[in-house]
Amino acid sequence: MQSTAARGRTELARGLRLQADGPALDAYASLRLARSALVAEPGPALTAVQAAAAAAWTAGDRTACVEALTAAAGLPDDGAPLGAPDGTAQDYVAGLLALLRGRSAEAAGPLRRVVRTALTGHEPEALLLAAAAALLTGDVPDACRAGSRALAAARAAGDDALVARAAEHLAYAELRAG
Repeated sequence: MQSTAARGRTELARGLRLQADGPALDAYASLRLARSALVAEPGPALTAVQAAAAAAWTAGDRTACVEALTAAAGLPDDGAPLGAPDGTAQDYVAGLLALLRGRSAEAAGPLRRVVRTALTGHEPEALLLAAAAALLTGDVPDACRAGSRALAAARAAGDDALVARAAEHLAYAELRAG
């Protein structure tokens, strides 16, 4: 029988795989299970709830997205889950949660920090957050910049699933750019 943490890591892997190419709500359910099993591992737990929020967003389930983001807001951000500098993941969570709660003025600062911080580095996951954050704040040029850099970094890493996500983010940004 697997330990709770091992089950959590298994569900996290399944949820991330489903998020890339499966039903979004199935991914959301697996990622919620992962988060509950990974309470003793804050980095993977944060990855699980952030991915759950993204899956809920993809599925159009605002309530589930807010629930996942609220869970993420209570977890420490040591930079490990996304390879992002300290605070970047939580700034993204705080900004998106504020937007979904109708507090756009409160969302702007954290989302702009995500963009500023991520654009100083080369981590594909952090650059994906920056592309999304820039779109959420209406900063289309930075969304294109972050999306294209995320795509290049994902290709350099040889991560096909990440390449697909980065291409999707870049396409959104380029569509907004006209």
